[in-house]
Amino acid sequence: LSFLGFDAVSTLSEEARDARRTVPQAIMISTVVSGIIFILLSYVSQLVFPSNKFAAVDTGSTDVMVAAGGAFVNTFFTAAYVAGALGSALTSQASVARILFAMGRDGILPRKVFGHVSAKFSTPVYAILTVSAISLLAIWIDLAILASVVSFGALVAFSVVNLSVIKHYFIDMRERNVLLNLIAPAIGFLLTAWLWTSLSGTALTIGLIWLAIGFVWL
Repeated sequence: LSFLGFDAVSTLSEEARDARRTVPQAIMISTVVSGIIFILLSYVSQLVFPSNKFAAVDTGSTDVMVAAGGAFVNTFFTAAYVAGALGSALTSQASVARILFAMGRDGILPRKVFGHVSAKFSTPVYAILTVSAISLLAIWIDLAILASVVSFGALVAFSVVNLSVIKHYFIDMRERNVLLNLIAPAIGFLLTAWLWTSLSGTALTIGLIWLAIGFVWL
């Protein structure tokens, strides 16, 4: 998946003002803006560097920056990329730690550990430390496998979200808009199911094992 992270905003809804209004707005705005920027950059990059022969596929963007403005632009781009990566990492750490805290508070995970909040900083310190320790394991994991496993987790989440909206329509009957609460999530679920076919066998194996562990734990 090329776009991830916009959904992480929802994990911090308890810390937002008027969350029912501002959080959905933030998700939609960030998704649309990110998509527009991605399309524009892709178009401009193709104009600047029309060839598909990069020195290395994983670092193709640096070839584009050098062609666009030389070494200075490439250095600036690299610095901006590192800053963006740090910001993305912080967001991921905060969102996952928040989920672990909520699970600890609800008794799904050990409450004394994951439900603990620092008296000084008012943050779920043990949950944050746990996420940080697990994240360090990524240093020894192949990037392609890691990205595919992350995509597995995202697709699971998106599938369940779409199904939950349909459940609200048929079972809970809280929302009865045919377009928004039936047709749209049904299309979303089918598209997500189609994306499952692009995952590697390794990602499916690791992801299904992790999913099975979660079912057993719950």
